[in-house]
Amino acid sequence: MLILLCICAAVMTVQDFNVTVLRIIALATLGLGGFGSGFLAAKLRRKNGMLMGALSGAALMVILVLLSLIFFGFHFGGQLITKVAIGVLAGALGGVLGVNHRKKHH
Repeated sequence: MLILLCICAAVMTVQDFNVTVLRIIALATLGLGGFGSGFLAAKLRRKNGMLMGALSGAALMVILVLLSLIFFGFHFGGQLITKVAIGVLAGALGGVLGVNHRKKHH
């Protein structure tokens, strides 16, 4: 997720985006981060993919909410619920794919 954020930051420094586009980029990055964490957690655990992925996505969201609270103050609202849902659902999807992912043997 950190790599995705760095890439997005680099792109945003050379290109002006309106607020709507920035929100979409942020949500997409959040979803990809949740997906990646769920995929990895389920791949390592090798069972209960959806649960492991959802828990991993939820853990990521707890960390992000705490960091947001520390640096920006707490703002509970529809956007927070949407972001948490995206993180957890993307994590669950990543978990399903991660638990079913098999290494290719050559």
